[in-house]
Amino acid sequence: MRRLKRERGAVAVMVAILAIPLIAAAALGVDIAALAAERQQLQNGADAGALAIAQVCAKASVAAPGGCVAAGVAPTPTVGADKIAQDYALSNSNDKEALAAVVRPPASLTLSPTAGEVTVENTGIREHWLAPVIGIDASNIRTTATAVWGATNKGTSLPLTISLCEITKLIAAGDPTFSFNSATGNYESKSPSGNKVPIRLPHPSNPDECKPNGAPQYVPGGFAWIVSDSPGACSATTQIGELVGSDTGNNVKCDAAYLKSLVDSGKVITIPIFDNMTGSGANAKYRVYGYVGFKLTGFGFAGNSAYQYNNNPFCSGSGNDQCIVGIFSNVVVKDGTLTPGAPSLGGKTIRLIKK
Repeated sequence: MRRLKRERGAVAVMVAILAIPLIAAAALGVDIAALAAERQQLQNGADAGALAIAQVCAKASVAAPGGCVAAGVAPTPTVGADKIAQDYALSNSNDKEALAAVVRPPASLTLSPTAGEVTVENTGIREHWLAPVIGIDASNIRTTATAVWGATNKGTSLPLTISLCEITKLIAAGDPTFSFNSATGNYESKSPSGNKVPIRLPHPSNPDECKPNGAPQYVPGGFAWIVSDSPGACSATTQIGELVGSDTGNNVKCDAAYLKSLVDSGKVITIPIFDNMTGSGANAKYRVYGYVGFKLTGFGFAGNSAYQYNNNPFCSGSGNDQCIVGIFSNVVVKDGTLTPGAPSLGGKTIRLIKK
């Protein structure tokens, strides 16, 4: 039986009609996936840039802020936070065309080494492959990340604690490393001098006591061993306000080879500062006041010669003349937590926040 109408070309017409939604669907699949990948690159760059700025500021000092300044003009900043943000935006971008800038508040942006917050904004343009067929040539992408930094409220360190007396003695001697902030009532890191400081282990026959900031009771100077996280461990985790137990005896709590490796590497470690103690002997407890960064450069402990390393001429490392030697500095505490109002003695922590 003969067809009443010819249907030649009907399939071609149908394909043509369906081509547009098919291409639109392809655009949704291909271009949106590419857009998501581009957005992730920008977000990674913003996260990395914000954390990098926070780390630079956390390690800086008030007297020597270094890169902890809001300087430079996008898209070609040359110094400061904008330069850091741009560097990380480009290093995380496949097409190397990302733009980054530190977000400015209505007032001028000021970054402080003591504590602060920074928001990085990364922008880019994604040119589409198939979407132009339906009239969408490109999409603008914007991502942000905010990082904060400030004094840490907790930390893991060698199982020892240093007296606040050592800080007050440095201030009295005119050393610029620390200062007392009358507005906050806290001692703070100011301008690390880079000078090597010997800190002696207090002994009953040589207590070297002092009254930090008019405290009602005397607080021993020097450093003291405290209880480790576990028997035989060369670490102790503490937090501000906590009373940590004394580990009595004349035995060094850490392996000599490990202590030497800290000296040789130049690594800045975290050490808790105590401002009060109760009890005596095995019942003694030290109250944690804050945290310093300390670059261990030598030590001298009673015992065999393995525990005497770069300690001369600061102490003999025998009898009641034992010491650690080092340089007070700033350090980022990886396992720390932020607490507003905590004494900013040099031990700081950083983290990303949602805004």
